[in-house]
Amino acid sequence: MAQSQKQEATAPRPKTNAPSVHADSLSTQACEADDPAMMEQAISLASQPGSRVTPKKIITDGLKRAARRNSLRVLKYLLDHGADVNDLRAGHLMTTDTCKPPSRELLEMVAAYGWDVNARTGPNGTEYPLLWLVVEDVDLVDVPDPPTVHPDGTTSYSGRPRPTLLGVAASSGTVETFELLRSKGAPLDRRTLHLAVENGHLDMFRHLLEVVGLDVNADGRDPFSMYHSCSTPICITSFRRGSTWRFRGLVFYLLDHGANPELSFGEENDDRWPSAVRCAEMSGNTDFLQAVQEWRARKQGAETLA
Repeated sequence: MAQSQKQEATAPRPKTNAPSVHADSLSTQACEADDPAMMEQAISLASQPGSRVTPKKIITDGLKRAARRNSLRVLKYLLDHGADVNDLRAGHLMTTDTCKPPSRELLEMVAAYGWDVNARTGPNGTEYPLLWLVVEDVDLVDVPDPPTVHPDGTTSYSGRPRPTLLGVAASSGTVETFELLRSKGAPLDRRTLHLAVENGHLDMFRHLLEVVGLDVNADGRDPFSMYHSCSTPICITSFRRGSTWRFRGLVFYLLDHGANPELSFGEENDDRWPSAVRCAEMSGNTDFLQAVQEWRARKQGAETLA
């Protein structure tokens, strides 16, 4: 019995389906080395009888790997040999193996093959278009030239209105990218100024008020926002605390440019959309109330001297 078990243990194992393993691993190596010849060999292996993976799968998976690795030669090879550029999603280009944004060359290539950098991809179109994700980089925003822009009004799966491209740029982009997109016809978001204030983007909301000319008391009620009871940009600051120059400078700047801390869009005795002062009172934010009081005293003193 022992000898029989030993014979079974040393007996050669049945051959596994090697091509399926080799094809996939070779595809990965091809993307790492940016070697089209190696990718061609991986597709050939997948075409052999008995392969567990199809050439189509190697091509599709290789396309995504090449995009994540910024492997431009392999990417072009695949696009020239049956890969569908529309299999790429914005997430494939942003979630890179090197933890870096996609290169301009990569975006130019996929755009040349017909990929829409403005398209909403992912399940049921829930993924932001690529342009929404690269607003911090003016070189990427400018690909292709000029980009098409989608109008406002689309909603997420939760029903919340999505920010427009300019809304996202106001929140996390630069003034340069904001103006580039605006010059190409990107629509303003009704909460453009609110989004800039939410993120403390001082240079941006200065630009929005002094150059673009947005209304400092614009109604931006949004029940989905983390500042769900706020209707005006200054009301957003009433949820913050601090005695630093940055906080007080923000409050003073908005007040200097006409922000009304007493403005409310709710009915009388209705605290669903209270004023900034009322919000601060309800949350006990004495830092904001003191900043407003100090600004008023300073203004009154200046008027007295005048």
